[in-house]
Amino acid sequence: MDLKLVNRGLLDRFDAFAKGLSPKDKVGVIFDDDSDGFSAALIACKAVERLRGRKPDHFVSERVVSHDRFDRVVEELRANGINKVISVDAPLDNVALEKVRVLEEFSEVLVIDHHKLYADLNSDRMVFLKPQLIWETEGSSYPTCKFAFDLFSRVGDLNEFEWIPCIGIVGDSAYKRWKDFVDRNMKREGWKESENIFESGFGVVIGSRWIERKNSSLFRKLASVIFRTFRGIFVLPE
Repeated sequence: MDLKLVNRGLLDRFDAFAKGLSPKDKVGVIFDDDSDGFSAALIACKAVERLRGRKPDHFVSERVVSHDRFDRVVEELRANGINKVISVDAPLDNVALEKVRVLEEFSEVLVIDHHKLYADLNSDRMVFLKPQLIWETEGSSYPTCKFAFDLFSRVGDLNEFEWIPCIGIVGDSAYKRWKDFVDRNMKREGWKESENIFESGFGVVIGSRWIERKNSSLFRKLASVIFRTFRGIFVLPE
């Protein structure tokens, strides 16, 4: 999808952050716990692993717009010695500014999000990205998982993981905009197609369908990626 670029500088700042990740950094990932946030986290983690040779060091799954929760997230990251934070699908610009800035006291921060823009948080220590800050587009139908995939694909080959953002695209009701992308991946992976996208191969791993259809080939493939990425900190249903 061709979009009119309005801020190349933000893309340059993303490139610099991503390429600057090193094995010596302690990287923490914050992500929302819905299908978009989870898929975005998987993409970010795979990209980090390829960029610096090892996975992120710490993961926090929180709906961080709750101020008391955000305080706990910040202290958890600080306590674990994190010096590079990557936040995906968490609208940090909807958290009190003074709370968000605390992250910058001990870490450089990359924020990748697609929700409504409340404030531009870009600073010397924070790269704050939303689709509508970079291109002439609205962000609601550009899920964070697809946004993260497009961004990290600028600095590394993620082609084998192209199917992962399709889960978040379907779960975030953005299939209409990204139909060609999703359909191409369903065909490439040989997964079930359906007139109702929520009954498709990607739809079966959203919400309660994880339990109902855990024996699907997509579920097994996703579970394998989850276990390799998050080292078993998430327990899938038996």
